[in-house]
Amino acid sequence: MEQGLIRERDIKQTLPESHAGLPDAFNTLKIMRDAPVLVMVENTNGKNPFDVIKTDDRITEICDTLSIGASIQNILLTATEMGFATLWIANTCFAYEELCQYLNIKGQLIGAITIGIPDESPNPRPRKPFNEVVEFR
Repeated sequence: MEQGLIRERDIKQTLPESHAGLPDAFNTLKIMRDAPVLVMVENTNGKNPFDVIKTDDRITEICDTLSIGASIQNILLTATEMGFATLWIANTCFAYEELCQYLNIKGQLIGAITIGIPDESPNPRPRKPFNEVVEFR
């Protein structure tokens, strides 16, 4: 992860329009290093997102990704219910090639999950009312 973040920052940008997210990705790297459990999530049917693929294959990937997202959420909810702290990590995208090579991923790297013992218990963040975020048509 670190090699990819340094490459993205200093050498070759693969996601130049997302460059503002790099500081957060470096913070995520620290969290990944500190977590006792790191789960890397792969869509074994997926392809490298930098590759051009047929539309039918892309639709299949999207459907798989929706299912994988639901699975990740279930892992997070269950771990939280058991008293663990979790983080769903998507900014692995900055180090996509490096991580896939290191992990020998042949499919599509979706992201990562950290699981550990919480070191704080903050109050829940404020939420917008349901009717401000959902629109019925």
